[in-house]
Amino acid sequence: MSALTYFAVQRLRGGVHPDQIREARRLLDAGGATLAAHARSRLAAIHGPAAEQPAWLERQPLTLRTDLTEPHRQLLAGHPKHTEIRRTSGSTGTPFTFVKDKAMAAWMDATMWAAYSWHGVGPGDRRLRFWGLALKGKVRWRRQVADLLTRQIRLSAFQVTPADCQEFFLRARRFKARYAYGYPALMVLWADECAALGLDGRDLELHAVIATGELLPPETRRRLTEFFGCNVVNEYGCSESGVLAFECEAGTAHTTPVAALPEVIRPDGTVAGPGELGEVVVSDLYGRYLPMLRYRLHDLAVPTRQDTCRCGRVLPGLEISVGRQDSFIELADGRRIYDAILAYSVPAGVSGFRVFQRSSRRLEAQVTLARGVDREATLRALSRSWSAALGTGLELEIQVVESLPFEDSGKLRYFVPLRPRDVA
Repeated sequence: MSALTYFAVQRLRGGVHPDQIREARRLLDAGGATLAAHARSRLAAIHGPAAEQPAWLERQPLTLRTDLTEPHRQLLAGHPKHTEIRRTSGSTGTPFTFVKDKAMAAWMDATMWAAYSWHGVGPGDRRLRFWGLALKGKVRWRRQVADLLTRQIRLSAFQVTPADCQEFFLRARRFKARYAYGYPALMVLWADECAALGLDGRDLELHAVIATGELLPPETRRRLTEFFGCNVVNEYGCSESGVLAFECEAGTAHTTPVAALPEVIRPDGTVAGPGELGEVVVSDLYGRYLPMLRYRLHDLAVPTRQDTCRCGRVLPGLEISVGRQDSFIELADGRRIYDAILAYSVPAGVSGFRVFQRSSRRLEAQVTLARGVDREATLRALSRSWSAALGTGLELEIQVVESLPFEDSGKLRYFVPLRPRDVA
C-alpha cells in the first residue's frame, strides 16, 4: 500500500488526513508554549471555557479503568456514529473494551506518524509486526485481512518455535519492510532463535526498529541493535490514547502532546517537577465521546527538563521508570509462549486476572468476575479457553478473589513467571 492508497482507505473509514499529520509535525517542532496553548484550547473545546485556565486540569479527579467500564459498556450498546470499538489486551490484568471517537483516533494516528517521521518512517511503508494475534474466529480473520491491506507481515507472539522463526525471517527477507514494530522481548526471542540458525538480521535492511508495549532494558536495546544493525527507537503510549512519548533522533524520549496530554503527578494529584518520580496520567485532547481525563496508567516516570534537545526541538522529556514487563510461559515440552496469550484468550465475564507459574506443568490464577455473571459457567469457559491456548498437560488452578491489589510500583503484573531454578 502506497501512502496514496493508505490515505484513500483512511478517508473511507473517517481516519487520519495528511493535513493532520502536517499539523502534528508543526506543533511538535514548535514545542514549548505553542503546545501548552494547544492543550489548553483543546481541553476547553471538550470540557468548556474553564478548562482553558492552566490550573483547571490539576483540580480534576483522577480516573481509573474501573470508573470507565460501565459508561463504556452503555455507550457500546448504542455504538454511536463516528466511533469505533477498541480493546486493550489487558496489560494490567484488566482487559478493557472501549469506545473511541473517530476524531480522537485520527489525531492519535497523526501524532504517531509525526513522531515516526523523525526516523524516516511514514504511512504506507512496509512493516514487520511482532505482536499477538487472535487465536481463532472472525477477529483473527479480520486482523489477517488488515495486515494484508496495511502492508505488514506479523510474527504471532504465540508461535515462536525455531521453525516459525526461520519461516518468518525468510518471509521478511523477501518482503523488504521499511521498519519493524513490536514487543522488545518478543523481538529479542526471535532474534536469538534466528541467530542460532545462522540468520543475520542486517540482511533485512531495516531503517528502524520501534520497540513498544513494554519496558526496553539497555541489554534488550543492545541486542536488537546488534542483530538488526539499525536504530532501535523506544515508543511509550497506551491503547486508549495513543503515543505519549517517542525517542527523537538524538535518543531523547520526548512527550508528544498533540492528541493526548500526559502528566506526571505526585500522590496528591499535583504535577511533578523535572527530576521528580511520579505516576503517569493522560487526558484526551479530541473527541466528544467519553474522552479520557487524567486517566491513570499505573506507570511511574520522571519528567526531564524542557531545554532544547540536540534534535532541535523544545519538548519535555519523559523517562519511564516502571511500566509493563512481559515474559514467557515455560512449558514442559520446551515451548515458550508469550504471556499476552492469557489476555488474548480471556472470556467475557472475567474482569481481571493474575497468573503465577509454579512449575512447567502448573499455573495458579487469581481472577475477579464481573457483576451478575454465572460464576461456574465463567470459570469453566476460562479454563477451557486457557487450556486450548496453552495445550494439554498443564494443570490450571483458578481462584476467585474480590480484588487484585496493585504492586508497590502501582502496576498489576498479570503474569508472574518462573525463576529459572523453578523449571521442572
